[in-house]
Amino acid sequence: MSTAGEAFDFKQWEANASVQMVSASISFLASLIIVASTGKSFLSEKRNRNHNVRTVVARNEVNNEDTTGLKKKATPYRRIIFLISASDILSSLACITGPFMAQKTNPQALWAVSDSNAACVVNGFFFTVGAKTSLLYYATLCYFYYCKISKQMTDEQFARSHLHN
Repeated sequence: MSTAGEAFDFKQWEANASVQMVSASISFLASLIIVASTGKSFLSEKRNRNHNVRTVVARNEVNNEDTTGLKKKATPYRRIIFLISASDILSSLACITGPFMAQKTNPQALWAVSDSNAACVVNGFFFTVGAKTSLLYYATLCYFYYCKISKQMTDEQFARSHLHN
């Protein structure tokens, strides 16, 4: 056991790692739900493209759809939120597995399961990619709202000028 004067305290480390894993698990599940629900709407949009024109026109009057038969679900906002959630899944997964991915020879890696440093490097890669892409998509969301509010752009104008379709 460690004494009060030591810089490394097992109980403190265990508490920090547990809080990290619990909060990352909540973030992972919430992002997974968002990705599943938005991804489902993207898939249903693609399915709607395959219907013939006659059923589409009849359905437009009932479902308040546009003339192409597509429900307006793939807005720029939904795309950005989908990508933020997808990148959050990567970083959350890295935070969940982080306490287990260090080398066993590291004295502070109390829950380590790996004998090599490769698992730690891969885990760090996923965390870095997930965290940095999340930040980029947060900036994109801010820019989207800047264009929407200040420049009075519609979703279609923003998608045409800033997103690749």
